[in-house]
Amino acid sequence: ITASMPVLYFSVDEVPINTRTTTQPPTTQPPTTQPPTTQTTTQPPTTQPPTTQPPTTQTTTQPPTTDPCGGGVLTVSSGNFTTPNWPETYPINIDCEWTIRLPDSNKRIRFTFDPVFGLAGKMNSDPAQSCTKDYVKIVDGSGVELGKFCHTTAPSPVTTSTNSARVVLHAGPKHNPKRKGFKITFQSVDL
Repeated sequence: ITASMPVLYFSVDEVPINTRTTTQPPTTQPPTTQPPTTQTTTQPPTTQPPTTQPPTTQTTTQPPTTDPCGGGVLTVSSGNFTTPNWPETYPINIDCEWTIRLPDSNKRIRFTFDPVFGLAGKMNSDPAQSCTKDYVKIVDGSGVELGKFCHTTAPSPVTTSTNSARVVLHAGPKHNPKRKGFKITFQSVDL
């Protein structure tokens, strides 16, 4: 002890017990602590406010369409298309159109219907009375209607006289759960 430092003497009995200090070096034992406290809330959970992020958009390789069937112009030699939900019930109040244009002007288009076929309506010997509810019709590139089809029997194959055609679906306002719609396969054929 040097003279510049005052020395204070206390007797152990004179210091209150809760203010006693020691000069022992710190130990390597972990300090005695209380377990970490966790906060428990009894309030009901709150919901987050809605985010203000812009809606996400889906990128497709086809141009946007308002056609509920995903119709549009098809410029391939073969393919197929269906009513929405095929082979399940198709929706009501829809109008769809597919246009097929073969790349080769010397070819024709053959349309073949899948056996799972059903559109509300009835075929009649009088075309004006046939398929007045729901129907699919095929119109040749020259504007000639090649057929208007409905009911539950799949039509026979239809072949165009040009290298282009339109296929039009009309579904009216009444729902018929037994109607499955259609799947049409098309392919190019020689003259």
